[in-house]
Amino acid sequence: MTPRPAPPPSAGRVNLLIFFAFALAALVLLAHTLVDVYQARAAVAGAVRPATGGIEADTALLPALARTTLLTDRLARVSQGVNDSLTQVAGSMRKIDATIVAVRSDALSIARSVRSIAGSAAFTERGLVAID
Repeated sequence: MTPRPAPPPSAGRVNLLIFFAFALAALVLLAHTLVDVYQARAAVAGAVRPATGGIEADTALLPALARTTLLTDRLARVSQGVNDSLTQVAGSMRKIDATIVAVRSDALSIARSVRSIAGSAAFTERGLVAID
């Protein structure tokens, strides 16, 4: 007796086998995709966490910075008046220096006149002594 050849598989069984093969392949691909998505999320979280970790410490001083900005703005406005006053003082100092130079020149001129008068007085006195 010869073995009887197996009957050819029916189309329904083949289709069912192909369906399960595709379903198994899709399930494996879905599992890989889910693992990759989870790893990507973990990587993003790990990358963002250190970058945003220092924000609280960096922004803690913002109120003090705002106050400092306000104070420096006020100081700038007030110092402009001081600057204008100092400019006027510098101009006045130039006038005072010019006046001092003029007064000194006049004082030297008076000193020369006094010496001349003293010289004339001495000459006159000698002339009067000589007459006596």
